[in-house]
Amino acid sequence: DDDQFETKFGRTDINCGMVSTYEKDVKELLCSRTAEANGKSQFISQFCPIACDTNCSPTAERTAGPECSDDDQFKAKIANKDVNCGTVSTYENDVKELLCSRTAESNGKSQSISKFCPIACETNCGLTAARTAGAECSDDDQ
Repeated sequence: DDDQFETKFGRTDINCGMVSTYEKDVKELLCSRTAEANGKSQFISQFCPIACDTNCSPTAERTAGPECSDDDQFKAKIANKDVNCGTVSTYENDVKELLCSRTAESNGKSQSISKFCPIACETNCGLTAARTAGAECSDDDQ
């Protein structure tokens, strides 16, 4: 992992060490985000491959499919407010990131809001990655 990597998640400064401490849903959300650090803009999973539990050297491409659309049936109550994917998309980024990392129940499913609303939460849905081992599969020391 890149020892120099640091970014913000909501109002919280995070680094690779902190990423590894989050629960699976939050970690997946973080690792699928892009960030800028050390003059590079890339997925957090590329800065922190060990913390994100990823194979190294991702080559990503988008695929269209049903997993890459907001669930129009999703409705939940968060902090006494009715929430759906449309309302999620209206929040400021730091509030949206925190909201999207929360678990909610809707239509008999309990999962993170980012899974119900991948478009509204901007979670890089439909991203598939082919991974290869090699020299790129080492910690980024820069």
